[in-house]
Amino acid sequence: MRAAWRGHAAVVRELVTAGAALDQPDQQGFTALAAAACAGHIAVVAKLAQAGAALDSTDSQQWTALMWAADKGHTQTVQLLASLGARLDARGSAGETAILLAARNGHAEAALALALAGADPDSRDAAGVCPLMAAAASGHSSAVLALVAAGATLSLLPPQLLQRAMQLLGHGCKALNSWATAPFAQQAAC
Repeated sequence: MRAAWRGHAAVVRELVTAGAALDQPDQQGFTALAAAACAGHIAVVAKLAQAGAALDSTDSQQWTALMWAADKGHTQTVQLLASLGARLDARGSAGETAILLAARNGHAEAALALALAGADPDSRDAAGVCPLMAAAASGHSSAVLALVAAGATLSLLPPQLLQRAMQLLGHGCKALNSWATAPFAQQAAC
């Protein structure tokens, strides 16, 4: 587990070769894959997945490795896990999804990667919060812009958050030049 947390790919490779239990959780339910995903160690995630680690194991919060990667904004890890077939619609104990976690924390590229992989940008948690609500309420203009470009429905927002989202979209469009290489930059209508 420590090797996964610390990103020691060579040590993980040796442990896998020696027959280490890939999906053995720690006290909080973290597997080595979830630990590596949370820390953004893509080489370790790739090695563990290649060795057959369960992609959708959950911890004590019912979070998967994909959810941890999204929550921390590790876009490449999100893309890898999604491409390997990790469940995009997995829900934590509060009904949260990976795309909601990315949006809530302002990780626009991770949220967009999830949407492009097929995650529902309008999914809601147990409290009725969707990714666009979370991004707007937290003031994350780039995440709002990414979600709208990915097809999130503005009409789901209550009036106050809709106004906030529109303000953030205006800010995001002014700052779009800094996002010129982002996949959604060409799709956004300013």
